[in-house]
Amino acid sequence: MALSKRSTLALISCSVPNNEGRKGSESKVADTKGLKWLNDLSIAWGYNRNLSDEFFEKADPRGTHILSVLMIHKHAQMRPVAPHYRCVVLAKMRRRRRPTFVVLDLPMSAFQSLRDAVA
Repeated sequence: MALSKRSTLALISCSVPNNEGRKGSESKVADTKGLKWLNDLSIAWGYNRNLSDEFFEKADPRGTHILSVLMIHKHAQMRPVAPHYRCVVLAKMRRRRRPTFVVLDLPMSAFQSLRDAVA
């Protein structure tokens, strides 16, 4: 699915209430090493949406990636689990000017520990 500039900006600017009930920036950044760590964490928690080895072979090793919350999700492998974030990742890939969009499930605490994206 191709996203227009307008829908891309809407994804980046979306926010959900944090644990304290305040709205804040819910767009975060991670480098490729950090994104790999987040993916390993997602796999360890048994979440559905993870990134493949093929993805990381194509990712820019020095890239910065933007993560935004799509929704609060409460299932993994069709079973109820603790709430976690389903995130869209705007990923910097090798030899590409435009980001690739991928989806990654993350524990809320891991997402919130990331550095805020600055507009």
